[in-house]
Amino acid sequence: MMLCFTKMQALGNDFMVVDALSQPINLSEEKIRALADRRLGIGFDQLLLVEPATHSGADFYYRIFNADGSEAGHCGNGARCLAQFIQDQQLSNQRLLTLQIRDRLITTERLASGQIRVDMGKPDFLSDNEIDLGNRHTVFLVDDINKIDISLTTQAPENNREFMQIISRKMIKLRVWERGVGETPACGSGAVAAVAYGVQEGLLDPFVEVLMLGGQLCVEQALSSAKFYLIGGAETVFVGKLSLTP
Repeated sequence: MMLCFTKMQALGNDFMVVDALSQPINLSEEKIRALADRRLGIGFDQLLLVEPATHSGADFYYRIFNADGSEAGHCGNGARCLAQFIQDQQLSNQRLLTLQIRDRLITTERLASGQIRVDMGKPDFLSDNEIDLGNRHTVFLVDDINKIDISLTTQAPENNREFMQIISRKMIKLRVWERGVGETPACGSGAVAAVAYGVQEGLLDPFVEVLMLGGQLCVEQALSSAKFYLIGGAETVFVGKLSLTP
């Protein structure tokens, strides 16, 4: 069978996005790993699927698979790409979407600027620097992100790991090691986790510019609800078809 897909990116964090509403798709972990290979496959950090919602309050079900084939619980950059994909494919013309992910609902909002604002919800602090946003993060404060080897960090290896250098109360630099992927140019949920930790510790203001290897995005805390929002763009790289052997 032929599978239609779109390659998208947000700050260099890249995705294979598939409309699973109109075409059947059932990929094994082995097949996802093959597709994620940057020499022999399409190449991506994560595979994103748009499926029919099973929750009455959701517009779509948003599923995320890492490059190693494992299923992830959340991805902020992916949510922006998915919202842009839904608009581009005319799956919905709503400015505000509710997406169902594993155990929660999130919303995305298309702004007049063309950027997309993702409601990342309230983080769950599991310990001082361990945060759950649907996927787990461990945040480390460092003096200079350019002088660390983040692949050698052993604390909480099952978590995504964020290394944050504070420039001011309104700006940080960040490097991210994603479970199942490795170091990536950007990570939306990682940016939110880092800012949430900084706000919790009294080190950052509620609106922070986050500078990552792939570029810049913004994280905002709504003081009235304590929710965190991720704001940034999403772009299509190319569209294509591939043949899936039985």
